[in-house]
Amino acid sequence: WGSSEITTVSPGNLICKEVDGITIDYLVEKYQINDCGFVKIDIEGGESFIIESMKNFFDIQQPILYISLHPHLMNNNQLENTISSIFDIYPYIYNINYDLLEKNKSIEMFFKKKIEIEHDLLPSNVGHELIGTFKKL
Repeated sequence: WGSSEITTVSPGNLICKEVDGITIDYLVEKYQINDCGFVKIDIEGGESFIIESMKNFFDIQQPILYISLHPHLMNNNQLENTISSIFDIYPYIYNINYDLLEKNKSIEMFFKKKIEIEHDLLPSNVGHELIGTFKKL
């Protein structure tokens, strides 16, 4: 089954590799993307770095967003800011069971999940999904 998390790296043995990257705005312009209906984000704790940078893209394209959050890989500010940003961008946010969510309750829920993961009450290699839409499901 495997996992996309690196769990065998200790702080003293952390190896960083610089890689080239592009912005979503560059990708949209280069490939003339003008009808994107769905975006899936599952980047193992890096969600806080990408959501704000994609705000313009989300506003213009208005795709359905399926995002897998990994609260144990974010500090509290990153977690709260990521969830807040998703709620600022999308008028309707659902959990995986299609229950419509509220911003403050969602932030509390993810802080609770983070604590449960840190205390081994939830598995750490599983994301916790949100679905963002511009139209009510």
